[in-house]
This record gives sequence, structure tokens and C-alpha cells, in this order.
Amino acid sequence: MFWRQICGILKVAPDLANPDTLRPRPRRSVRVFTAHPYGQADEKRLGSLARRLLRQEGWDLQVHVIVADDAELARLHAQFLGDPEPTDVMAFPGDPDDGTPGEIYVSLDQAREQALEDGEPVQKALERLVVHGLLHLGGWRDDSEDERRAMLEHGERYLSGPYDVLPGG
Repeated sequence: MFWRQICGILKVAPDLANPDTLRPRPRRSVRVFTAHPYGQADEKRLGSLARRLLRQEGWDLQVHVIVADDAELARLHAQFLGDPEPTDVMAFPGDPDDGTPGEIYVSLDQAREQALEDGEPVQKALERLVVHGLLHLGGWRDDSEDERRAMLEHGERYLSGPYDVLPGG
């Protein structure tokens, strides 16, 4: 019996001759920050949603979600895509080898506008933007209409449940 236990341990031990088996697995983590001067987001709920999506998709990513204003999204949009207009979400991949997290910037201002247009709570609009950014970090593209439709449909499965309107929303 003792020998069987030792053999069982050895079976799951890393192959010491193979350095790839010794590399730590990137851990899945999400941190949410609100950087909007006048608004607040339900950071706990956004973080829970993001962690659930990462877990269900099987993606080991470290992600920072930053809820910002139109001015910050316009600055990033101009800097990285050459378009000075504000956008609703931008995603920047991280580097798991050096531990740099991916970053998703979402505009609370754009989420408020979209919520008004769609007749839904601001929180749901924010969550939709976070899901969209996460899908981009996971490799989804929306360059064509077909890709965009498939991405939106895939993201919708993460957006069910009761929603409370955020203060000011």
C-alpha cells in the first residue's frame, strides 16, 4: 500500500528533466477599478462576471478592468487607433510570461448612453462592454459583420440575471 501511494505521487510529480513542466501556470485573476470622476460601477459584480467568463471559457488570464470616462477612452482611441472620438470599450492584451495583466477600458458615459437607447440598466450595459472586451482578449474578432454577430451572440450568454440601476443611471 505504501509503495502504491509513492507511485501515485510520482505519477503526478512534474517531469524534472522538462523545464516546461516547472513553469507556474498563469493564474486567472480579475481586478476592477473605477476611474470615472463622477460615476461609480458595481466593481464586485463586474469582477464576478469576468471571473465566471474566464472560468467557463477556460482562459487563464490576468485582467484589469478600468471603468473610465469618455475623455480617457478618446485619449486611448486616438493614441492607439488614430481616432480621436470616444469609444465604448478597448482591450489590450497582457503578457502572461512576465505577469503583465490584460487591460479592458470601458466608458461609463458610453454605457449610460447605450442603456438609455436600449431601455436597460446602466449596469447591464457596462457588463456587456466588459464581456465584449474579455472576448477580444480571448481571441474573438469582430472585423466582419458575421464575426461581430457571432461575438455578440456568444457574449449574451453571460448576461442573464437581475439588474439594478446604478446611481445616476
